[in-house]
Amino acid sequence: MVADSKDDAPGREGPDDREAGSRTASGSLPWPPSANALYRAIGRGRVIKTKKYREWMTEAQAVLAVDHPHVEPPYSLVIALTPPNRRRFDIDNRLKGILDALELAEWISDDCYVDHIEVVRLTPIREGSQAAFTLSSFRSA
Repeated sequence: MVADSKDDAPGREGPDDREAGSRTASGSLPWPPSANALYRAIGRGRVIKTKKYREWMTEAQAVLAVDHPHVEPPYSLVIALTPPNRRRFDIDNRLKGILDALELAEWISDDCYVDHIEVVRLTPIREGSQAAFTLSSFRSA
């Protein structure tokens, strides 16, 4: 699910003081792997992406390929994590995969331009766990 809007829709206002006409894009990705499961070391200092991460990235890219919104940097990103179960996890460990997927799909030019991130943990659901997000241009006060 991807939405792209150019209007100033009513709703939650963030600290970015959006200007009229600024772009916002929304979507949802499959439940992301933990940052601890993205890479593994092999041999002498060599690091590769894990099979789990490569498979997740392929699935995420298929979802993100549906649309290619244009949002100007710097970016503001709001993420709502809906986990698949009640198992404990650090919400910050889910960000790296999401940022990498948005960059690879060219939704953002580089994750170094993300100046604002909000992450919230929602109630777990067994079917349909996801990482829903809203991406917009960030305007600091």
